[in-house]
Amino acid sequence: MEGALAALSFALVIAVNSLASATDLLGGVTTAEVSAKYETLLTPRGYVFSIWFLIYFLLGLFLYRALRGAEVSSKVLRLIALSNLLNVLWIFLWHYGLLELSLIANLALFFTMALIYLEQDKRALSARAWTAEVLPFSIYLGWLVVAVTANMAALLRFWEVGAQEVWASAALYAASGVAIALGLLRKDFVFPAVLSWALWGIEYPRELALFALSLTATRIFGLVALLVALLLFLMRFARR
Repeated sequence: MEGALAALSFALVIAVNSLASATDLLGGVTTAEVSAKYETLLTPRGYVFSIWFLIYFLLGLFLYRALRGAEVSSKVLRLIALSNLLNVLWIFLWHYGLLELSLIANLALFFTMALIYLEQDKRALSARAWTAEVLPFSIYLGWLVVAVTANMAALLRFWEVGAQEVWASAALYAASGVAIALGLLRKDFVFPAVLSWALWGIEYPRELALFALSLTATRIFGLVALLVALLLFLMRFARR
């Protein structure tokens, strides 16, 4: 029952995302148009968002395996269904300009995905098992760190908060700190890898010295953390 519910909610996510990105039926705008409307210094180039294809592919593969009999707890399947519904809710709120509520939905999605990740991570006893059971949620959670930060930045832009360079720089350090801490504490190289993917997709505004310095620093921190976390990951499963 839980597996079917998770699969159906996942199909709903794919359908709504496709509708939102390809048409203007939701709020009269496409997803790209909403992003452009609330563009900030933290908005990455368009290709960066292609990570969603990887996230949905891996999540779909995980659910396919679950439906074919792979051992997945009912708790995790229920949480996946909840995360899918929150994803859909966020899309509607985002498209209809309800940015405050969209941030709340995004945070709820983040914490739901964190619960899934923690539940799956404690079950992975080998690198192979980790790849099958944890990797989809690791990438998803890592990207949600970026997404929540971008959502907050868009909200500040909507509120017309000044000193954009200052709060954008602060947001860079905050998001980087969370992603790097998760990577090192969980011995998971994916978090800093996703962070680096996002950071290297942000425009480099040389005329904004503070933001350019912050972007350069967080890019370096992210790459160093990626190498350290990868080493910790390899050591974690070396004897198993």
